[in-house]
Amino acid sequence: MGYKGYPLTWDNGRLGDEFVEERLDKVVMSLTWQELFPCACLFHCLHSSSDHFSILLDTEGEEVVAMQRSYQFRFESMWTREEACRVIVHSMAGCTKSLIDWSKSSFGNLKHQRRDIIAALERVSASSNEYDMESGRILKAKLAKVSLREEMMWKQRSR
Repeated sequence: MGYKGYPLTWDNGRLGDEFVEERLDKVVMSLTWQELFPCACLFHCLHSSSDHFSILLDTEGEEVVAMQRSYQFRFESMWTREEACRVIVHSMAGCTKSLIDWSKSSFGNLKHQRRDIIAALERVSASSNEYDMESGRILKAKLAKVSLREEMMWKQRSR
């Protein structure tokens, strides 16, 4: 089975001549399993807090299309970490609309942010120069922030 994403799954996190990356993590399957899941795809997912990339095995493949849901307002717990949220809530004049507008301008679409950060990380991961390696560290920090926000959002929505 092939994979999608950056080909190497581990790096030692060092800079310059000491930088090393390898493909350590793999998936093994039998022919019988492959016949049961013919559309399966393997993804190497960039992650911000580990020296190993996550590996995602999607048994349904990319043919699955996410269903669109109509927008329903939800107060997001991640907002409470921002001073601007406190200002909006305290004013309470048109609170729901103000929070929706503020959320869109401050947080945007977390899924799109994650996608854009990962694409940028994939571009700089292929480079071995120190500027790109430092850019990679900054991007990983941004990915960690987006991941925390997503985690908070999905934890709240699971209740």
